Amino acid sequence: MAGSSSLEAVRRKIRSLQEQADAAEERAGTLQRELDHERKLRETRHESH
Repeated sequence: MAGSSSLEAVRRKIRSLQEQADAAEERAGTLQRELDHERKLRETRHESH
């Protein structure tokens, strides 16, 4: 059946995109934590001068 195989291909594509989105969210979270850390360091340095 052509219909079920194309449906399976769409499901695989959706799963792949969901995995990419999850990975991107993880990277964004990591970058946000690094940014927050840098900001705190800069504020701390600024206050000590």
